[in-house]
Amino acid sequence: MKVTALAAHTPEAVRAALVARGWDAQPAWFAASGVRPLAVILEDITDAEREALVHWGAKAGADVLTGVGWGLVVAAASRLAPLARPDRVPAGLERLGADLGRVLAAHAEPPQAWEIAGQQVVLDHPVIVGILNVTPDSFSDGGRFVAVDRAIAQAERLIADGCELLDVGGESTRPGAAAVAVDDEIARVVPVIEQLARRRLGPISVDTRRAPVARAAIAAGAAVVNDVAGLAFDPELTPVVADAGVGAILMHMRGTPDTMDSLATYRHVAAEVAAELGQAAARAEQGGVE
Repeated sequence: MKVTALAAHTPEAVRAALVARGWDAQPAWFAASGVRPLAVILEDITDAEREALVHWGAKAGADVLTGVGWGLVVAAASRLAPLARPDRVPAGLERLGADLGRVLAAHAEPPQAWEIAGQQVVLDHPVIVGILNVTPDSFSDGGRFVAVDRAIAQAERLIADGCELLDVGGESTRPGAAAVAVDDEIARVVPVIEQLARRRLGPISVDTRRAPVARAAIAAGAAVVNDVAGLAFDPELTPVVADAGVGAILMHMRGTPDTMDSLATYRHVAAEVAAELGQAAARAEQGGVE
């Protein structure tokens, strides 16, 4: 007998092993996705739900760790699937269905491409985003690419180095950074975006929290709006993105650059950031961003 460990962080190794042993490609992919381990943390659960979760885990062969108000479950996706089905969910765990269903759907069939304003970013590999700060005070490269010709030269270097999306920012959002006037931010980013679009360097993203800046950048050729505030700063930004049909990147930040450091207090940083990003995604969907 020969025993070989397979990589479990993606379904690929299991899929390849099944295909090599005669499975068709699609069934092999679904089976590999189903047996891949998945860890999910559940928050704001009641004591009764904790008890029901532990009972289910013992029967299903899942690892369940719990504390007051939370539960951590580790199991194959196929073991978790019944919790997302209304006709099979155990009594006491009915509230899990919708959210867990969305997690499992994304786990089983992650998107293979991002369609943005007539352009496409392929997602079957890690995508490198090139950051192009046209600001005098960004913490990493402030002042280096303020001139349009220098910004274009840097963009060409980023593309040559493998970047597949160029993100142009005209306002520093480092901790403690002062706010920039809208007109100044537009004057910084629009000439650069226009030249990038003219040279077909991109797709191009504009890094802004503000609707007027996004509107001007989109008119200049931006296909994505990257909001560090997750659509929570300017209520007019969401309809601008939705109406233009461009892509959106939602970042996590509490407060503003002036206050973000004082608000960065977390009990469970990964779970809390994920939850707040989920709220940002919900804002986008409710506002018509697809």
